[in-house]
Amino acid sequence: MGSNYVNYTFIGNPNAPRPDVSDQEDIVIGTPSNPAIDGMNLIWQDEFSGTSLDMSKWNYEQGYYLNDVSEYMGLGQCGIAALY
Repeated sequence: MGSNYVNYTFIGNPNAPRPDVSDQEDIVIGTPSNPAIDGMNLIWQDEFSGTSLDMSKWNYEQGYYLNDVSEYMGLGQCGIAALY
């Protein structure tokens, strides 16, 4: 596919505390026949059964854009910036 590529850069604190694996719990997920998870309420779902998006429920934007939730995205690269 030509010269398309994705470039990721992650910058973190090597001295940040690490989680204790003994504190981690199993992740509870629903199944297609029983999607309910105790303590959770399903708010919205969509079934993908065709070859295109249902445009009454979904939309998309092409190219670069800046939105109001503190991240930026562009064609061919992924950039996430927390702006606090």
